[in-house]
Amino acid sequence: MATAWTRELFGPYCNAWRWTRLGGNGAVVGPKYSSLQQWMGAPHRLVALATLGFAAFYVSLAVPAFIGARPPLTLLFSTFLLGAVLALLSAIDLYHQRLPDILTLPLAFAGLTLSAFHEWQNLVLRIVAAALAYTLMYAIAAGYERLRGKPGLGMGDAKLFAAAGAWLGLLALPSVLLFATGSALCAIVLASAFGRQASLSTRIPLGPFLAFGVWIVWLYGPID
Repeated sequence: MATAWTRELFGPYCNAWRWTRLGGNGAVVGPKYSSLQQWMGAPHRLVALATLGFAAFYVSLAVPAFIGARPPLTLLFSTFLLGAVLALLSAIDLYHQRLPDILTLPLAFAGLTLSAFHEWQNLVLRIVAAALAYTLMYAIAAGYERLRGKPGLGMGDAKLFAAAGAWLGLLALPSVLLFATGSALCAIVLASAFGRQASLSTRIPLGPFLAFGVWIVWLYGPID
């Protein structure tokens, strides 16, 4: 479900894109999707442009990490794969307020597969990290819903965080959360500076911020 915060901050663009539709009670209603093409929706070219925007931002962050380095091809491939999927997930979540299983689950599986190439013991640890990451997000979502009486965190976010555990390991997860929440707070402050106020009832897409945290930690490692 799209939010007032998102509509206000990106309203002029979103209205032009017609990415929302109003129900009888004035609430924004989002359709169900069964394929990636449906997730991208119409006009899907604009989602692709948003993906390219996130990808360009990720590339700008990655350049300093690779200057003067000669990384192996496997690392370059892994970085390209992770960045491409994170950019697409960020665009879809910003556009549709959902993170599709068709991307989050294969991303987690890819992280586990890559860890298996190093050693099986590492694979077991990554599976544990993914499971704990999902469990943490699920517990937060359940606790919020119990306290507030309405959902506050989507399971797509939990699956993306589980993918972070699969790619980065357990010790990196606190840093991912720190970068994600820090960047989300910066976005809220920036929106407030432009007169876009957020309240406790405002739902903010977490996917782009989680993706940002995963990307930073992948490139530069967790905070010591």
